Amino acid sequence: MNTSLDPLDWPLASTHSLALSVRRDIINEIFNLSLAEQDFRCRDNGLTAFFDDWFEEQCEAAASQLSVRTHRELLQVVAHIQSTDNREHRSMIAEKLRTSSSTAKTPPELAPINASLTLAVRIWLSTSIDSLQHFVTPGHSVLWNSGRSLGDAIEDAFSPKGQSTEMIQLPKAFTAANLEKIAGIQVQWTSNLADHLSMKDDDTKVILFHQASFLELHRESMWYVKSPFFSFMRQHNWVIIQSASLRHAL
Repeated sequence: MNTSLDPLDWPLASTHSLALSVRRDIINEIFNLSLAEQDFRCRDNGLTAFFDDWFEEQCEAAASQLSVRTHRELLQVVAHIQSTDNREHRSMIAEKLRTSSSTAKTPPELAPINASLTLAVRIWLSTSIDSLQHFVTPGHSVLWNSGRSLGDAIEDAFSPKGQSTEMIQLPKAFTAANLEKIAGIQVQWTSNLADHLSMKDDDTKVILFHQASFLELHRESMWYVKSPFFSFMRQHNWVIIQSASLRHAL
């Protein structure tokens, strides 16, 4: 690998153990922010869990399937998705990306384009979207097929079962340790938001998304109102951030 390159131009297969400054640059690009190093470091130690448990694993697993090769190119796909209409079908987004990324007479094939879309959305939303070849993300995945918009796919997957929009304030005693001690329910942490609040093992374990700082970045981003998470986060943001913070209350 050419170390004289800007780290954002390194191959996605070389994602392991990125420096803090590179991680900050990636987050600033995804959310269109200008976080200083100290501010970024204060957010769960530079979003260590997000990068170690999600970003690096996803990028390395998908690297050989994509139409993009570097971190910068992947971030350009994220920006492309963010700039589209939230109700635009996946097939339309893929075709636009294929056309815009073509420098040859023959546009790239759609399969690598779609794999790049899948990875870009997974990175942007920390959610398992569709599937990647030869790689299985444990737990639930959100289906985003060619005839659907990302907004509709997310809305269906995260729509509340009930109709209550009442603000809920979790008590300070609501910690992972007390949940297990009082209710006998063990907490299993996840970086896949699609698994949040899922029960397993005969309802003896609850899966909780633990990336509170990552969710807060969505609220700070200029893309928040356009985000497919907007309706979901607006209704449930406080509760999900509180439960995501449980890991720090052990």
